[in-house]
Amino acid sequence: MEQQFSSLNSVMEPETIPKNGASSKSLMSRNFFKQTFFALLNVLAGTFMLFAFTVCVGGNSGSGGKSAKIKMTLEKDKLWFELGGSGTATVDWGDGSEKVTRTLNSNPRFEHSYTSSTIRTILINGDNITGLDCFDYQLTGLGVSKNTELKRLVVAQNQLTSLDVSKNTVLECLVVFRNQLTSLDVSKNTELTRLECGDNQLTSLDVSKNTALKLLTCRGNQFISLDVSKNTALTELDYDYNKVKLIK
Repeated sequence: MEQQFSSLNSVMEPETIPKNGASSKSLMSRNFFKQTFFALLNVLAGTFMLFAFTVCVGGNSGSGGKSAKIKMTLEKDKLWFELGGSGTATVDWGDGSEKVTRTLNSNPRFEHSYTSSTIRTILINGDNITGLDCFDYQLTGLGVSKNTELKRLVVAQNQLTSLDVSKNTVLECLVVFRNQLTSLDVSKNTELTRLECGDNQLTSLDVSKNTALKLLTCRGNQFISLDVSKNTALTELDYDYNKVKLIK
């Protein structure tokens, strides 16, 4: 180690400058380190600018969707859905086409056709989006956790295998029949008055916290038991085609 430092010092140590000016060796050494230093600064600056550009573009592009109120994954050549609410919504169709923005007070219908049936990610952003209706399409994924204003969610006859509604605590209507759900947690959705989750692959359903429920349809699942003893507001119940022991 001492030998290495000694060698480094011998390179950096300037020659004795004669009276008639600096030696050529000293000037070459200084120029070399100056050029190296500025070249390194340029490389670092370029790297930083590339990183900043990537973060900005990645954060705002349709591919990530981390800030989207609603995120859909689709594998079909067309899609339509309706949104409701009191604000506006902007839809990014995920194929580079122009985004669509509409007001929601008239429950507008959004439609789009794709050139092929490849996997697409649709991002929806906006204010006060309280309703989403999308059925008879091949949605394979749906994220609504960031849309906490949602009161009505209808995604029937799709291909969903999971759905997280734990953050949608003001949800009043949830219709998810004819999907491929193996579980459904509605314990945080205490405002639910309507729940339709029939024709899935659910092995259990806990509605003990959903005391406001008036309509419950859960036919065509794989229940062993269903406890509705705390659902005193329930007026419509359909649990056919299960091997259910009903607890009232």
